[in-house]
Amino acid sequence: MKLGPERNSSGGASGSLLARCACAACAALIVYGSLTPWNGWRDAGVGAFAYLTAPLPRYITSFDLVVNVLAYLPLGGLAALALYPRQRGARAAAIATVLGLALSAGMEALQTFLPSRVASNVDLATNGIGTLLGASLAAPFAETLIDRGAMARLAMQWITRDAAPALVLLALWPIAQIDPGPMLFGNGRAAGAPLLPAVVPMAQTALTAPPEFGPSEFILAEALVTVCGLLAAGLALASTLRPRAPRVLLLAALCAAALLAKALAYGVKFGPEYALAWATPGALGGLALGSICLLVAVTGRASALSRVSTLCLCALVIAVNVIPANPYHAAWIEQWQPGKLRHFNAAAAWLSTAWPYAMLAWLAYDGLLRRTRRTQGA
Repeated sequence: MKLGPERNSSGGASGSLLARCACAACAALIVYGSLTPWNGWRDAGVGAFAYLTAPLPRYITSFDLVVNVLAYLPLGGLAALALYPRQRGARAAAIATVLGLALSAGMEALQTFLPSRVASNVDLATNGIGTLLGASLAAPFAETLIDRGAMARLAMQWITRDAAPALVLLALWPIAQIDPGPMLFGNGRAAGAPLLPAVVPMAQTALTAPPEFGPSEFILAEALVTVCGLLAAGLALASTLRPRAPRVLLLAALCAAALLAKALAYGVKFGPEYALAWATPGALGGLALGSICLLVAVTGRASALSRVSTLCLCALVIAVNVIPANPYHAAWIEQWQPGKLRHFNAAAAWLSTAWPYAMLAWLAYDGLLRRTRRTQGA
């Protein structure tokens, strides 16, 4: 299985697993954000699709229109790429648009039963426009991106087999940093979002946290969490790379993307003067130590890197769930009001919580694949 075109039994291209996985991940984020807060379901006494013929909303802002278009634009582009080569060009764009409209129609219908959400035919229309724009932009370049272009050739040279799901998770890691958690790279906190696996709160209550931390303890705790988070993501990426890949450059790009996402999120949410508020002594110390460890381990064998990444993920999940709440961060975060982006922020919080568990599941599956290949090779 390749990141470029897969091959079917007849030798023809059968599409890109990476595009399909990315499309599925994008759809999952849209579903979660659309149905936030996932509670208070009730029958409003109207049909699920009554919004289709309802009058236009009294208040329509340009901000809401733009957000609705942008939310579905990536979905349209990824859907068009996922359809290649079975569907190409205008036909792929049309099918992707229909799929995006169907997803949006379903989400709006379900919002009818959420008292905190308002189903809207305007939202459906703008979501459809976003899907159409994304699909129209991506469809003409599907062959270049997947089959024949420089990016496809680099993927063949740099990335190992079966790495598409891992790459999608790693691409989501910077987005998971948007949530303003108390510690840099502190993903996996059970209280971060609803709809978590039942084992998460059970594990959290089974562990005993210290009654309280002082400032120095919080600095050490954040350094530990930052190191674990950076190593977990960085070593997972390194385990998917071939020897000829520029590992240090790719790891630096991943880390830079995560820090940039964090800075932009803080700047937007709290003001430009707080864009680097996350850069605490603990975070900076953890970044420095984690970077040194990555540079030392980057040339290791893929199987060893995968196992160490798994250990770091386990340590990260335990740490973020047993370290007590930082009262300084809690007092500071009270000034934050999600505002019109509350549903996007809810999806980011869910992703922040779920990301380590999803990566752990992938690493376990990848380890099973490696053992199976060794057994078959023997």
